[in-house]
Amino acid sequence: MNGCDVCLTYGDDGGSECVGYRCVIVRAGQDWECSECGKTIKKRELYELASWFYADGSGHGNCKTCLICAEIANAFMCGGRWHSSGFWEHMEAAYPKLTTACFSRLKTAAAKTELQRRWMDWKGLKTIPPALG
Repeated sequence: MNGCDVCLTYGDDGGSECVGYRCVIVRAGQDWECSECGKTIKKRELYELASWFYADGSGHGNCKTCLICAEIANAFMCGGRWHSSGFWEHMEAAYPKLTTACFSRLKTAAAKTELQRRWMDWKGLKTIPPALG
């Protein structure tokens, strides 16, 4: 392990078994809202589209997730990815375990910047605005 103890897992709620699941990266045909952070996914921007349905026919769902949230979720969800609008609340609850070593799980500067922004906010620290160039 890399010195990061943050591992979010999905608790089995005893509901119906998910039997159909698909997660793909697609290009937006219109503006959407990220299911995780609420930011606008602009038309022609790539995003993650997940959809699923349950064995007993009780329902189905889908999530449209910006690539920054998807990268962070994939890095910190252990035992398989799950989709919900509560991801950032789970991350906030786990923030006391978050260390600088956790950032090495992320590949893009955009994901590292977003996680750092939220981490500093959770700690009550002010973020430093980007340098004016």
